[in-house]
Amino acid sequence: MGALDAALGTVSKQLIDQFGTPLVLRQVDDGEYDTTTGRKERIRRDRIVKGVFEPYRARFAKGRPPSGTRASEFQITIAAQQGSDPDLFRAPAETDQVVLGAWVNYGTDELPDVRGGEVHEIVHVDPIRSGDDVALYVLHVRR
Repeated sequence: MGALDAALGTVSKQLIDQFGTPLVLRQVDDGEYDTTTGRKERIRRDRIVKGVFEPYRARFAKGRPPSGTRASEFQITIAAQQGSDPDLFRAPAETDQVVLGAWVNYGTDELPDVRGGEVHEIVHVDPIRSGDDVALYVLHVRR
């Protein structure tokens, strides 16, 4: 861990919290193998995070847009630090989704109840480092 890692991660989170827009990060993981159905069930975890939206930039594609790039694609920058318990949040992956404009019910559970909204697929995740640690994640998102 570098000397500035903790400080830069904290500052990144504060700036995203101040200037970002709330969104739902839907993390999808493989669950247990079901011997009855012969399939792995998918586990979905919805997290409310804040992100900064920008038009898509081709830097994810090594200087040129990949084939099939759509004009409606955009990128979202989120902080790597999300809350006091790091076990509740894992790094975003290309199997995850972003839900925009959803109705969110904060129940008694640790996870919110998310309904409706537009589901966008995460095409690529670009970690931005501050020394040894990741401070931000830039998500390339498409509908």
